[in-house]
Amino acid sequence: DLRDRLWDICDARKEEAEQERLDIINESWLQDTLGMTMNHFFSLMQAEMNRFQDTKRLLQDYYRGMESKIPLEDNKRFTRIPLVQLDSKDNSESQLRIPLVPRISISLETVTPKPKTKSVLKGKMDNSLENVESTFEADEKLVMDTWQQASLAVSHMVAAEIHQRLMEEEKENQPADPKEKSPQMGANKKVKKEPLKKKQEDKKPKGKSTPMAEATPIIVTTEEIAEIERKNELRVKIKEEHLAALQFEEIATQFQLELIKTKALALLEDLVTKVVDVYKLMEKWLGERYLNEMASIEKLTDVARYHIETSTKIQNELYLSQEDFFINGNIKVFPDPPPPIRLPPVEKEEDGTLTIEQLDSLRDQFLDMAPKE
Repeated sequence: DLRDRLWDICDARKEEAEQERLDIINESWLQDTLGMTMNHFFSLMQAEMNRFQDTKRLLQDYYRGMESKIPLEDNKRFTRIPLVQLDSKDNSESQLRIPLVPRISISLETVTPKPKTKSVLKGKMDNSLENVESTFEADEKLVMDTWQQASLAVSHMVAAEIHQRLMEEEKENQPADPKEKSPQMGANKKVKKEPLKKKQEDKKPKGKSTPMAEATPIIVTTEEIAEIERKNELRVKIKEEHLAALQFEEIATQFQLELIKTKALALLEDLVTKVVDVYKLMEKWLGERYLNEMASIEKLTDVARYHIETSTKIQNELYLSQEDFFINGNIKVFPDPPPPIRLPPVEKEEDGTLTIEQLDSLRDQFLDMAPKE
């Protein structure tokens, strides 16, 4: 009966420990930690995005200034990378400067599924850890989606800048073409019309003058033509240098975003792996503790069985606490039996040796016989 009761207590303690372990696993501290970690890396991505947008604006103003153009109106609405929403409060978009996304992937179709070379949960699958693995997969998907959004935003900004540059160049070339061709056409017409004019002057009488004044042709010198060509070459060089600098910044920003994404995934995987290892160690410790408690109960029942079979009392305290069992020799359950009553000493006479009583009587006789003063 005692062993069965102790076993029931041990089983109840094991169930309580397992339930406490499940409560720890199901708590939101891991999700909150992963969310804050992802927000830190998303902030780093946002810093790279801001740096790229500032650099793009600086290059645009610089090269427009080289072409003696007025800078465009500054648009301070930068592209924002959404952060992970850690709480479940409903906040309106007008109250938030930075957009928030829930703890799910932004778009499931944007990222192609990649085969996993290794799983976070190694070895035997535990049902209580499936939620941890699903959370990690969702967070990994969210990091990939955010990185792709940032990368596409950078590519779109570069493409928009190149398109704007080409549109401005087309607008400049459209009105400039007829003006550039008119001097050449005027020069050609002048050469062709000179012999005709001479013939007409010969035919006309000397006293008469033409009713309308002839239009004077535009004469373009070689220096002006060389200056126009030099300006065109300079404009082409400015355009090429601007686009090259913009593409260089794009490559650098894409590299930084890729590096941040890689570090974020590695850190999240390392954190989840350590947490899973701790959860598995907790399960292992619970099993070892349960076995040690059962072994201690067996030792206790063996000691009790021995005293029952030998019909002896258990004098020393039996100590059983969780998985520890020992016999405490310093504490006794009942006091020791009193010692037996000691009999008065009896002196035996041996070989003519006087006993104490004989010596006392001899002393008394000497006292009686002694002379008195």
